[in-house]
Amino acid sequence: MRLILCCLLINFSNLLIAQNVTIAKPVHHFIEVYDERGKLLNNNAPGIKGSPLWKEDLRNATVEFFNGRVYKNLKILVNLVNGQINYIDNNSEFQFIEPIKKVTIYQSEEEGNDSTQFIKLTAYDSLLYQVKVKGLNYYLINRLHKKVVENYDYGKSSSNFAFEIFNDYFLLNITNNAILPIKGKSLDQLFYQDLDKASQLFPKLKKRKSLSVQEISSIIVAL
Repeated sequence: MRLILCCLLINFSNLLIAQNVTIAKPVHHFIEVYDERGKLLNNNAPGIKGSPLWKEDLRNATVEFFNGRVYKNLKILVNLVNGQINYIDNNSEFQFIEPIKKVTIYQSEEEGNDSTQFIKLTAYDSLLYQVKVKGLNYYLINRLHKKVVENYDYGKSSSNFAFEIFNDYFLLNITNNAILPIKGKSLDQLFYQDLDKASQLFPKLKKRKSLSVQEISSIIVAL
């Protein structure tokens, strides 16, 4: 009788997790780690300095899925190596089965304070983008990710491995969900759909062969 009751309690607990936090499954951290050349390293990445996580501590977040569901007050971890966002409950880690569209992470327990937002452009995409600047028609987004890089210390024959963070900035057109890398791009290449307005607002930038992150941010806010 006790065995039957115990099994029922376990199943009920699992059912609550599935109902409250969409469909999730338990996972172990550090699923796959690759070096900068794409070579698969050992699971759990022994001997590698640093962490694949965006932040080591748990953060309060709102998670929005591609199916339209939204869940608030979740404790999450963001893995910048594989783009995976996991949910933490009772010191156990769970992976969402339903694809995440957007996660808004708050700096404190209170929503509305300073926050950081990550988005995915398509369902089941491993690429994770941090939203840096928002406008009515465009976003400046950063593919914030980590790789394992081999380093050599001066005077030592052996090398060591460490997680290193990389930034790749893109312009996201909200109307068609298309992105363009901003590096080396001019005003007419980035904002060709709104070139007349952008040129009127920023005439000094029309002849520039490439724009800085700050200049692109100003244009996004103005358009």
